[in-house]
Amino acid sequence: MLKIDNIKLSDESGFTLLELVVVIGLIALISASLGSLIVTQFEMFDFNTKQGALNDQSELIFNYLERDIDRSAEVSIEDSKRLVLELDIDLDKETDKIVKYEQENTKLKRIVYNGNQTDTIADSYIITDMLEDINFTKGQKQLTIRIKLKNKDMIRELNKEYYLSEYSYIEYE
Repeated sequence: MLKIDNIKLSDESGFTLLELVVVIGLIALISASLGSLIVTQFEMFDFNTKQGALNDQSELIFNYLERDIDRSAEVSIEDSKRLVLELDIDLDKETDKIVKYEQENTKLKRIVYNGNQTDTIADSYIITDMLEDINFTKGQKQLTIRIKLKNKDMIRELNKEYYLSEYSYIEYE
């Protein structure tokens, strides 16, 4: 008969292979969930950033247009992409400035001319570079502006109508 005297069982405790596999699996599951949450947050941040940029650009465009339309004595459209406003700022029934809005590729340009001459540019700048399309249409008493803005893969379309009225000049004696 064989005697086994030299084998001692250890009192030290450790992890079994099954316990290690379960812990590694749980860590992987938690990491995947957190990773998915982080990616979703970055996507939402990117979406909100693009949306905010489109909101800012549309507000800027319409602020410029509304200010100039309110001061205009005459509104005309050269083609559906070009709006011409004759401004009578001091209300003396003479054109003080001519302002043109026109699309150039993805840019909306605002060009200001001195007086009623369109050969001397006083100021010219780009209002936005996110313009996909713009369309001006004029009825008898209204002006309709359709704008399509694009920021990377996000598109926003806006329509706005303005009521055009005649200036009623008040003459003081």
